[in-house]
Amino acid sequence: MVRYLVLGNGRLSAFFDDKYYLRELYYPLMGKENHSLQQYFRLGVWRDGFSWVHDFNPSMAYLEDALVSDVRINVRGIDLHINDVVDFVVPVLIRRISIGGKGKVRLFFTHDFTIKENDVGDTALFDPSLSSLIHYKDDRWFAASTSKGVDQYAVGYRGAGFEGTWRDCEDGELSGNSVAQGSVDSAMAVDAEAGEVVHYWLIAGQSYGDLEKLSKFVRERGPDKLLKRNVDYWRTFSNKDPRLLSSVPSDLLSHFKRGILAMMTHVNWNGGIIASGDTHVLRYFTRDTYAYVWHRDAALTALALDAAGYGDVTRRYYEFALSTIRNGYMFHRYKADGRWGSTWHSWVSKCGSLPIQEDETALVVYALWRHYEKYRDMDFVKDFYKPLVKDAGDFMVRYARDGLPLPSHDLWEERCGIHSWTVASVVSGLRAAAKFADLFGEDDKRSEYEAAANAMLGRFREIMKDRGLYTRGLLYRDGGLAIDDELDSSALGLAVLGAVDTSDPLMVNTVKAIEGKLWVNGVGGLARYSGDQYQRAVNGPGNPWLITTLWLAQWHALVGNAKRARELVDWAISKATPTGLLPEQVDGEGRPISVAPLTWSHAELVRTILMIGGAPAGI
Repeated sequence: MVRYLVLGNGRLSAFFDDKYYLRELYYPLMGKENHSLQQYFRLGVWRDGFSWVHDFNPSMAYLEDALVSDVRINVRGIDLHINDVVDFVVPVLIRRISIGGKGKVRLFFTHDFTIKENDVGDTALFDPSLSSLIHYKDDRWFAASTSKGVDQYAVGYRGAGFEGTWRDCEDGELSGNSVAQGSVDSAMAVDAEAGEVVHYWLIAGQSYGDLEKLSKFVRERGPDKLLKRNVDYWRTFSNKDPRLLSSVPSDLLSHFKRGILAMMTHVNWNGGIIASGDTHVLRYFTRDTYAYVWHRDAALTALALDAAGYGDVTRRYYEFALSTIRNGYMFHRYKADGRWGSTWHSWVSKCGSLPIQEDETALVVYALWRHYEKYRDMDFVKDFYKPLVKDAGDFMVRYARDGLPLPSHDLWEERCGIHSWTVASVVSGLRAAAKFADLFGEDDKRSEYEAAANAMLGRFREIMKDRGLYTRGLLYRDGGLAIDDELDSSALGLAVLGAVDTSDPLMVNTVKAIEGKLWVNGVGGLARYSGDQYQRAVNGPGNPWLITTLWLAQWHALVGNAKRARELVDWAISKATPTGLLPEQVDGEGRPISVAPLTWSHAELVRTILMIGGAPAGI
């Protein structure tokens, strides 16, 4: 199931599903190592019998304007009010549990680690000196404890005929086994009274010494004070620019700020922006996930964060992007630490000469120029001009034939050709490179990039003119290129990326055709293209996607049709989880499908809301 709560600080991240199971635990980077791969961290209660709280329909939300959960559960007459937070500085997950009702209760916490994404050679033990359960392997260490210490504990085995130590909780008493190695899990319990507040914490580090230091820090500072400082920090962060927020329609303000915060949970301390940390798609996605940096998603997220005033965040992303560029272009996707990620682009195909998606290179340059336009931080961008902007600009000029980009993979990563979206991004990227060249006094480069952009758009428009609109583009077939007459919602990129003017008759015809043919009747929203099979769950052209529908909203905002733009934004918001997180797509009942949250969906929502509020085109 999609995720309902996502917490993180760019080092430690925790994802909870719709039942309030902790399902992903990333450290030391969001997306790099999920130490709870397809496992569950559970919370249980004993009073006159045992129950897992996950079976009692937890009510989940976030505190207003903060990356702090607000969870309420009634279990056997016990009211639990829980706040979870990952501290915005240190790698500590804190859980505040307020116990209502009457009488004594026993709280149980279980830990089901797959350290470094496998269960080989893990160790679990109880450490009396820290009064903590510890799990470790190599340089990954975790310690769990509570403000009341640990009254009971057990560590044991899972797999190979063992269900797991969590089963030991269900009789209300833990065995006291103190150490196990291999494929292991653990549980601990603490006794409490109704009316009490119990704090639980989970600390991550790279050594036992880290656990010692952070355990001392949490106990001396006090978990309630740490919780408060996080509420205060995130509320200040999400209300950073009151003047900009005043332009946001008041009834969209909470969704706008939640979008900012959702994006921030996927921004790492090193600047990498992860597409999604939700790993439940492993079973659909050939044993892989979305936990990578695609520079397309990341650049468009940076574009949204810049537009919202978070240039201090995006500067880290541009530095990350600079560290990954090679020979003027970006690879398919990257791991959180900047190494190349897995790929399904063939290195021996006839799709151009490189296994890339060229829009990922172009959009980084485009987003960097938009960053400079907003912040005018010339001292920052000067270091990017030669190694990123010029190298990418020269590559985009070079990676072309007959005035068009060489074939590359489309943004949906399904077909090879010269696509409308790719043309839009490369034209916009070259224009951005030309503006940088003008800024740094290189008139010859400015002219070269401008000429290449103009020739590219002119040639593409000439090919499409007989069709009367912009189709998907040119498809690679049998060693050659032929016009692909399919409509594709990504052709909206020609307008929303500013490559063509909204008055272009081909563009006007394209939007009319897309809205007519790709709108999903019954559930609403815009499909990617007709016949889309990816996780197909509707009758009609394909599942409705959030980003495609929001592109359509951006078009209507650009042409002054505020009413229709607002209708589309309201549709997108209506498809969020109850906690306000946006999925990639929805099924025929309007329910989130595929990953949630998808960082890109939140980026497009933030951009669209700003446009509705009067922000300039091309933000």
